[in-house]
Amino acid sequence: MNYFILTEGGSNYGLGHVARCISFYDAIEQQGDDVTFIIQGDRSVEKLIGNRKLVFKDWHNNLSEILENISKSSAIIVDSYYLSQMDADLLSSCGVKVLIIEDFLRLNYTDTTIVDWSLGAEYLSCYSNKEKTNTYLLGTTYLALRKPFWNVATEGRNSYNSLLITMGGSDIRNLSSSLLSSIKCNFPYLHINVVIGPSFENISEFQDLKMDNVDMYFSPNEEEMCEIMAQSDFAISGGGQTLYELYAMGLSIIAIELIENQHDELNKWKEYSMLQFAGKWNDSNLLERVNESISKRLDCSGCFMSRRKQPIDTKGVFRILNSFN
Repeated sequence: MNYFILTEGGSNYGLGHVARCISFYDAIEQQGDDVTFIIQGDRSVEKLIGNRKLVFKDWHNNLSEILENISKSSAIIVDSYYLSQMDADLLSSCGVKVLIIEDFLRLNYTDTTIVDWSLGAEYLSCYSNKEKTNTYLLGTTYLALRKPFWNVATEGRNSYNSLLITMGGSDIRNLSSSLLSSIKCNFPYLHINVVIGPSFENISEFQDLKMDNVDMYFSPNEEEMCEIMAQSDFAISGGGQTLYELYAMGLSIIAIELIENQHDELNKWKEYSMLQFAGKWNDSNLLERVNESISKRLDCSGCFMSRRKQPIDTKGVFRILNSFN
């Protein structure tokens, strides 16, 4: 079977959707099928995509043309916040198998497989009245992690000596440099790993922040990102897919809400005591609250991190494909 993954990514969209779609690409390739990315965006995604097959296309405005050129024996995977109801209707009626990755059900679909692996998705009210022609794959049982995270050790840490700062591939709020500066001032002995993504607009600011005990990683791929997490004990992160990778790696998490659509999911993570919430990106006291969260975590050094309340299944992408095929 031929698969086509439609998503968006780059300086205008961020890289989160592309990053989580890579898990599907690699799993599909591993099962012996052909797969191609069709991405609305710019070339800043190329480092993340690597050697995978990629076509840049304004599919937001040309979906009908793309569907006309896809054989009926193919399958389409879509991960997009920009999909319109008109396009959802096109996909539902195109005669091709369609899988939609959702974070909240905002559109109406028929004859579609809908995947939402967010924490507690199976209990969300938006899925209470299911369309009978659809297949729903809900909750972390269907979590799609990238390939390096499929076989990771999932034990927690019993010390907190190394902190990871990761604000996504574009750091849309330009928080990384201010976080680094504040944390080094308040915790000069703490080792810090900082991830600087390919779409950062303020890379020059980090030149003045180079110092002892700070390692900067520029545009790491998924293997490198997994290794950086393995070298860290706890992390400051935005919401989204990175939370699941950090949790799967056993890191304690301090989270910042970067965009409004992360709000409900972060609340669910707090409800399950799976992270410390430092606040929203524009809170006036955000840096102070981040430092307070770090202090609390360091005060607990020597305590084993309890993270078995909600174990993560790292092979969810294969469960999705088995249900979809």
